[in-house]
Amino acid sequence: MKSQVKNLIFTSLRARLILLVLLVIVPMLSLIVYHGIEERSKDRLEALNDARRLARNASMIL
Repeated sequence: MKSQVKNLIFTSLRARLILLVLLVIVPMLSLIVYHGIEERSKDRLEALNDARRLARNASMIL
């Protein structure tokens, strides 16, 4: 009985289309998240370097 239900779920066109869409969307979303994390890290490092440069310039003036 269970195997018939399982086979019926994956043989329907709707289920196969949903599975196909998920197989495309999940890796794409993971790449978007990874890229966002990398960009945030890069921006954080850039802001830290800017703050250091600003502090160094301010200390030279005083």
